[in-house]
Amino acid sequence: MKTQIIVRKKHTGRKLVLLNTLVKRETIFKTARNSSVKLAHFNDYMAMPEKYIQAFSEGDGIYFEGLNVAVINYHKEEELSYMKKGLEQNEILSAEPERYVYAIDRYDYLRGYRDGINSLIENYSKLEEEATEDKAMGERRRKFTDDERASWGIKATKVLDSSYTGKGINIAVLDTGVFKKHVDLNGRKISTKKFVSTGSAGDVDGHGSHCVGVACGFTDEAGIRYGVAAKSNIFCGKVLNDEGEGTDGSILAGIEWALRKKCRVISMSLGAPCEVDEPWSKTFENVAKRAMKMGCLIVAAAGNESNRPFLAAPVGHPANCPSIFAVGAVDSGLRIARFSCGGINQNGGQVDLVAPGVSVYSMINKQHEHEKWDGTSMATPFVSGIAGLYFEQNPDAAPLDVWSLLTQNARRLNLSSFDAGSGLVQAPLD
Repeated sequence: MKTQIIVRKKHTGRKLVLLNTLVKRETIFKTARNSSVKLAHFNDYMAMPEKYIQAFSEGDGIYFEGLNVAVINYHKEEELSYMKKGLEQNEILSAEPERYVYAIDRYDYLRGYRDGINSLIENYSKLEEEATEDKAMGERRRKFTDDERASWGIKATKVLDSSYTGKGINIAVLDTGVFKKHVDLNGRKISTKKFVSTGSAGDVDGHGSHCVGVACGFTDEAGIRYGVAAKSNIFCGKVLNDEGEGTDGSILAGIEWALRKKCRVISMSLGAPCEVDEPWSKTFENVAKRAMKMGCLIVAAAGNESNRPFLAAPVGHPANCPSIFAVGAVDSGLRIARFSCGGINQNGGQVDLVAPGVSVYSMINKQHEHEKWDGTSMATPFVSGIAGLYFEQNPDAAPLDVWSLLTQNARRLNLSSFDAGSGLVQAPLD
């Protein structure tokens, strides 16, 4: 993993256009043509979805009918305004810039959080005092440890005490791909799709494999348990390239694919940093609501931009959407991880739960190999896998029901709800 400071791009120049669910496909394409906008349909690329990017070089954008979202090319502002005029009132609900998104790795917090630092330190100076108190309490707090039976995260979340395995539950992990040939995945049902135009079909980075291992894996060759939903059906969408970079469009493509595959949980250890008081994406909020109506809960990493105890950064995109389940990270002493983002924005962007996110053991992208990684990326698949267990326990449950079960059954921690939400995620027990 790299530790140098990296300046990352924020916007692609394209637009996300959120459409009313009542507007018909024929109306959208007719209005687009009349406005000199050449739209492609995502259905045209389902066989090879990584080719959907051609819609922006051969045309002006792409339409995700399952999500009621279009992504329109840059330099099409005037044509987009004509589209708005051509449609009836409220048929285009919003338009916003498309973002670049990244794998949330364990060193994101080193990239810093440059904007709003002064106001944050002024308004949250008490964080240092709270951290001092927490350190004193930590001396008396029992730490969870890895041993020959299980990783500390599996023990802390009570997965070992649960009789549920995620059997029959489809769980999607949208990330950098997966190393399907890892010995720990032998015999598992795995479906994969690539939604980026460059790089390999597999997992060069290892980030996606690590997340798949936590959410859906089981044990290593020595019998050490580290995975949650050991009998789930794995759907892995490569929405980030080999450098861990993607776009909102690639995520939307992965979400639409996962919904078509009837996934009950979508796990996303990715995103983009948000500024203080930055609003959430209306597009992703509506996509999350639509996913819930289709029986699917979206879980996302809160982000690693904090540098505690001096700086708590706000929950990132798209985890800051109210209808996306946002996950923060704790260490083996159940202290908030120094990099974990917090729910400091008053208008949305709360943390819903925390999960193990420091020194988390899982498989990587090499045969027989495993590593311990840090990040809210590692915490997120714990919650995703456990959500799968709750869906197995409650087959007729709606996503909001599982959301409630996750928060109601969480272990309460001596941490602020801004940092830890309802507490530490816990597996369902009989």
